[in-house]
Amino acid sequence: MREELTARVKQYMIEQGMVRSGERVLLALSGGGDSVCLVQILSALAGEMGYSLFAFHVHHGIRGASADADEAFCEAFCRERGIPFRSEHVDVPGEAARCGTGIEETARTLRYRALEAEAERIGAQRIAAAHHLDDQAETVLLQLVRGSGLSGLAAMRPVTGRIIRPLLAVQKEEILSFLREAGLAWREDETNEDLSLARNRVRLAVMPELKAVNAQAARHLAQAAETAAEAADWLAQEAEAFLAREGVPVPVSALREAPAALRREVLRRMAPEHGKDLARAHILAAEKLLDQPVGRRIDLPGGAVFVREYETLRCCRGTDPDTVPAGRIVWERRPYHGEKFPEKRYTKWMDYDRIGADIAVRTRRRGDWFLLADGSRKSVSRYMIDEKIPARDRDRILLVTAGSHVLWIVGHRMCDGVKIGPDTREILVCRLREAEDEQSERNH
Repeated sequence: MREELTARVKQYMIEQGMVRSGERVLLALSGGGDSVCLVQILSALAGEMGYSLFAFHVHHGIRGASADADEAFCEAFCRERGIPFRSEHVDVPGEAARCGTGIEETARTLRYRALEAEAERIGAQRIAAAHHLDDQAETVLLQLVRGSGLSGLAAMRPVTGRIIRPLLAVQKEEILSFLREAGLAWREDETNEDLSLARNRVRLAVMPELKAVNAQAARHLAQAAETAAEAADWLAQEAEAFLAREGVPVPVSALREAPAALRREVLRRMAPEHGKDLARAHILAAEKLLDQPVGRRIDLPGGAVFVREYETLRCCRGTDPDTVPAGRIVWERRPYHGEKFPEKRYTKWMDYDRIGADIAVRTRRRGDWFLLADGSRKSVSRYMIDEKIPARDRDRILLVTAGSHVLWIVGHRMCDGVKIGPDTREILVCRLREAEDEQSERNH
């Protein structure tokens, strides 16, 4: 069982392109059975797959002596196997009280924030999480009852940015069999039995009933997530093509003519961070703006706003849409055959395969960075200071981004990490439409 499961996980990692030789992988180790299984498998595969493995434990400050024992267990487990280990304490109850958020949501936010910071500190390209197939099934059900759209039903992806999930095709019972056969101990979190928590209720009360109807219920739900992911990805590509073709702000006439599913995905992708916090009601309200008088607006979570302009619909941050920089970024993905690319200030060609995440256009945020020619990172804030860009202008400069990775500081410089090279196969051509049109008019 151990060898068979390890081989399956290796094949899954290869198929999903989870890690490359020479990379560093930071593993989120809670001490529970799932993460213990994952660290054992990834440790066994590290040599033959060519990556370096590091472990990191987040102490949430919730369960007192029990949480302390989890931390001590993880440290000893890694020390015995020669795996570099570090832990960090976060104050989940305090942060939840300050922000008015739930314990589960706050714990997840602080955990991933700590993991990302640790990955930055050690230069890890990947963060490995121990989510498995049964977790995926539970997530699909939770998203469904919460009224999620298609992208939400896609649930967890095998690869999301730098986060990888090598056990996503493995069932919980297989993990337990692996642990027993290997003679491995693990820690049990007593809060996993608390039925007041939504996920626990789904796992302990709902899933057993579904498995009584069909023993393969978890696998079928996970397969439904794969199908939803395929459909969501296709719809996202169509929406991006629509935005590239029509530009931003988006012509109202084009939105009216688009099929409803495409129109709503375009509206979602117009919102900051691709509208991850938007409910269906927000999208339907934005849709109604197409038939509203000029100047009508709706507020969105996170301080963004949709505004009905004369012939267009705009989504921007802040209370005053006029503070958003003018200009429309358009982009096109296409094959590259070695042709010479233009040296223009407002048009940039990038190696598409080096981007690795969904593309967005926005202004700067804390934590934004880009790569220099030597492979080191530089924060956008430091770049703007070094270039003596006036403070009043810094929040008006457009950025083309993939998460916190800044591909292009529009009108200034491009990330060296996405420049075209001898192995480039596909490119992303980005252009600031008005600036290039204005330059063309001056040249003629």
